[in-house]
Amino acid sequence: MLRTNIKIAFRSLLSHKFFSLLNIIGLALGMSACLTVILILMDQLNYDRFHPNSDQVFRIICQQEDGMKLATTPYPLGDALFREFSAVESGVRLVRSIQGTDATTASNLTLPVTGFFTEPSFFNVFGFKLETGNPATALSEPNTMVISKETAERFFANKNPVGETLTLRNRGIYRITGVVAPPPGKSHIEFDCLASASSMTAIEQGYKPEEEVEKVVENWENHYMAYVYVRLKQGKTPADLATALAVVEQKRDEAGKSDHKLRYFAQNLGNITPEPEILVNEITAGMPWIFIWGLAAFVAILIIFPCLNYANMAVARALSRTREVGVRKAIGAKGGDIKRLILTEAVLTSLIALVAAWGLHLQLNHFVRNGFPNGEKAFTLETNGLAWVIFVVFGVAVGLLAGWIPAHRLAKLQPTSALRGHAGIPLQRSSRFTWRKVMLVGQFSISLIFMVVVATVWSQMRFMTLADYGFQKENLLTLELQGNEAAIVGAEISQHPHVTGVCATSIVLAGSNLQGIPLQLERGGESLGIHCASVDANYIPVMGLELIAGENFPENRTYEQEQYLILNEKALKTFNLGTPAEAVGKTVWLADDEPVEIRGVIRDFNYRSFEHRVDPFALRYAPLEYGILHIRIAPGDPAPVLADLEGIWKKIDQVHPFKAEFMEASMRRAYSHVTLMGWLVSFFAILALSLACIGLLGTVTYSVGRRVKEIGIRKVLGASVSEVTLLLSRHFLIILGIAVVIAIPVAYSLCNLFLNLFVYRIQVGGLILGGSALALLTLGLLTVGIQVLRAAIANPVESLRNE
Repeated sequence: MLRTNIKIAFRSLLSHKFFSLLNIIGLALGMSACLTVILILMDQLNYDRFHPNSDQVFRIICQQEDGMKLATTPYPLGDALFREFSAVESGVRLVRSIQGTDATTASNLTLPVTGFFTEPSFFNVFGFKLETGNPATALSEPNTMVISKETAERFFANKNPVGETLTLRNRGIYRITGVVAPPPGKSHIEFDCLASASSMTAIEQGYKPEEEVEKVVENWENHYMAYVYVRLKQGKTPADLATALAVVEQKRDEAGKSDHKLRYFAQNLGNITPEPEILVNEITAGMPWIFIWGLAAFVAILIIFPCLNYANMAVARALSRTREVGVRKAIGAKGGDIKRLILTEAVLTSLIALVAAWGLHLQLNHFVRNGFPNGEKAFTLETNGLAWVIFVVFGVAVGLLAGWIPAHRLAKLQPTSALRGHAGIPLQRSSRFTWRKVMLVGQFSISLIFMVVVATVWSQMRFMTLADYGFQKENLLTLELQGNEAAIVGAEISQHPHVTGVCATSIVLAGSNLQGIPLQLERGGESLGIHCASVDANYIPVMGLELIAGENFPENRTYEQEQYLILNEKALKTFNLGTPAEAVGKTVWLADDEPVEIRGVIRDFNYRSFEHRVDPFALRYAPLEYGILHIRIAPGDPAPVLADLEGIWKKIDQVHPFKAEFMEASMRRAYSHVTLMGWLVSFFAILALSLACIGLLGTVTYSVGRRVKEIGIRKVLGASVSEVTLLLSRHFLIILGIAVVIAIPVAYSLCNLFLNLFVYRIQVGGLILGGSALALLTLGLLTVGIQVLRAAIANPVESLRNE
C-alpha cells in the first residue's frame, strides 16, 4: 500500500509541476532555517556535559548593590567556603590573569596565550584529563603550568613539552608539568594554559607601589578576577549552599572586610551555557536562552507559513481531485485510505524540500559561523548521526503538519457528491473572512513587521556610525602596543611626514575595555566609582577634546606618583564639585593616602557606545597602563602611510605583528552585536516575505485559473483589460491593506522596544513606516498583477472554445 501511495504521490507532483515547485521552494526556505536552529540548539545544549556529577558542581556568582551581576567573585570567598562548610566536598578557583599574555620558550619563540591561575583540585572538580603528567601534582608547586594539546603543538611541534619552560611577560618562568587532552565535549572554560595558583603570592609581592595593581589573593574588594566553583557532597542541595553563602556574607560584613555589599548566588554548572541571564566578566559568552527562544519562535513562524501555503493550495486544488476521491471511495476506499494517500504526497514533498533545504542550510551555516563574534569556536554545528535522525523526523513531521488539513477535508467527501463534481469543501463561500485570507493577512503582516524592524536596525546603526561623539574619530588609527614602550614607539612614528599627532592611552573610546577607579571626595570617605582612562599630555589635542577649564597635563614629566586628574562635566555634577572653574585646584583622593589635584575639566563626550549615557569620567596620567597608541594621519590615501608605519613597527618589534585599525572600524566592531542582529532580522524578513509571496502567488494563480471562463465572458460582453484586472485584484488589494493596518502599530511598538536599548537613538517616523509599507504593497501588487494581467489580456476565444 505504501509503495502504491508513493507512486501516486509522484504522479500527482509531476502532473501539477507549478504548484509542486511552489510548495517545495516554500518548505525548503522555512526548513533551511529550522535545520540551522536545530544544530545551534544541539550545539549550545552540549556545553559542560562531560564533567562527572555536574549536577553537584556550582559556580558562585555575585550581585552588586546597583543590581549588576558578575560571574566573578572575591578570591578569598573560596577559602571561606572550602574550609568552613561541611556541605562543600571540594572546590577550585580560576583567576583570569593570563589574557593574551606573551609566552616565550627557551628558544625565544613568543606567542600570546590565554588561561588562568588555578589550583590542583581543578582536575577533581572538572572532567578535563591530562594526556601526560600527574593531575594530583601538576599544579601543586609554584611556577608550574599545564598547557593544552593545541598550545603544545604551537610552541613545541611534536616534541614532548613536559619539563620545558614558558616565560609569561611580567609573571615569571613556568615549568610545564602536563598536557591537557582535548575535552570530549564543549565547555565554557576555554584556555591555552593553566598556571599554579600558588604562583600568585610571589607575583603580587613583587608589584611596585607605583604600579597600582589591585591584588587578588587576600583582597575581598576585588571581585572582578576570580571564578569560584564548589562541588557539593552527595545528599546536599543548592539550598544548603545558599545558606552557607548567606553566612559568608554576614561574617564578611561583620568583619568589615569589604565596602562592597555583594550578594552571592550559586549557579549550576549545567546552567552556565546557554546563559539564563547575561553576566559581566563571563569566561565564554554563551548564547542567552532568550536569544535561543527568539530564534525558535521566528523559525516556528517561518515553518508554519509554508505548511499553511501547502494546505491552502492543496485544498484549493481539491475540486480537481473530487472525482478521483469519489471513484476511490466508490470502489471501497475508506476515509483512512484517502488520508494516507494525501499525507504520503505531503511527506514526499516535504522530504524533497528537505534535500533542497540542506543546501540552503550549508550557506546559512557558513554565515552563522562567520557572522557571529568568535563564531568558528562558538558554533561547531556538526552533523552527526543523531542530527540526521532529527532532520528526517523533522521532515516527516513537517509533511504531516502540512498535509493534515487537506487530508482531513478530502477524506470527509461523500462519493455521490464527489462524482457529481461537488467537493463539499467550502472553497466558494461568500464569507469575507476565510482561513486562507486570514493566513495571507498574517503572513504579510509579519513580513511587514520584519521589514520595519530591519529598516529601524540599519537606520540606528547608520546613526551611531555617523554621529558626533564629541571627539574627532576621522583619520585616527588605533595601534596596540603589545608590551612596547609608548614613548619609544610614539617618538618614531611621530617623525612620519603624514602623521599629524600621536598620543598614548589605556582604552579605546566607544569600546568595551573600560577602566574604573575609586574616588574619595575626602580622605577616608566613601569611595565613589568613576570610569577613567590613563593618557598622556597629547591626548586631549590629538583626540579633539575640549578643555573648558584649567590646564592639560604638564608635558615631559616623569612618573613618580599620580598628582593630577582631569574630569568631565558629568563628574562635577555627580560629585557636587561646583562649576568647572570652582572644581579646578580641588583635591580628591584615589586612596586613603593618595591625594590628586583636579587640574582641568573637559566637555562631556561619548566615551562609550550609544547604549550608555555619559557618566562621570576622568583622565589620569599613569604611563605604566598605556596599551594603545592613537595616531592621527593627514587626509588622503591611508594605504602608503599604513605600509610605512608597519615598517617602523617591525624595526622596533620583530616578534609581534602590526595591529592597527582605524577608530571608525573599531567603533563598528563595538556595535557588531547590532550589525549581527540587523543581518539576522534581514534574513528572516527576506524569508518571511518570500514565503508570503509564494503563498499569495499560489492563491492568485488558482483563483484566476478557476475564473478563466468568467473572464472570457466578461471580455466578450465588453469588459476592458483594466476592469478585469481590477475585478480580479480587488480582494487581494484589500488583504494587503488589512495587513498594513495590522502590522504598522505592532512594528512601531517593537521598534521602540529595540530603540529603548540606546540612550541616543533615532525616531521611528513616517519614512521608515511608510517606506516599508510601500515596498510591501509594491511587491504584493507585482505578485498579483503579473498573474492577473496575463489572464486579463488572454484571448477569450481560447477559454470559451468548448462552451
